[in-house]
Amino acid sequence: MSKQTEEKKGKSKQIKLYDIEKALSKLEEIKKTLNELKIALESREIREAIDFYEKQKSCGLEYTWVKGGSGKQYYYYYLKCKENGHTVSIYLGNNLDIESYNKYKRISKRLFELKQVLENFIENSLEDMETLLNENK
Repeated sequence: MSKQTEEKKGKSKQIKLYDIEKALSKLEEIKKTLNELKIALESREIREAIDFYEKQKSCGLEYTWVKGGSGKQYYYYYLKCKENGHTVSIYLGNNLDIESYNKYKRISKRLFELKQVLENFIENSLEDMETLLNENK
């Protein structure tokens, strides 16, 4: 084997080793970012929104009337929820901002779905990275 061929192989090994170290460094950065994202998903505001959706995902909003003692009709908002095979009514009052309520429920649903997807992705990614990092130490 010529000296030039040996030099090329040596450089090739150095380049591969450098690339692996660079990739492992990037993986550590990604791992740190994913852990930070996991912590952010547990923030109070996001947790409250997700809890709101989880409690109300089987509920529908209903605007209905109730007959008062004087015979007058009063209109109120109720949540009609399915719980253990029964419908449960939750009184919300007569001054509900429907648009805000619906927006919050949509946002809560998206956060709920995002959290599920990200938790699954984070868990799988961290396991894969740990495996890769341990194999290349």
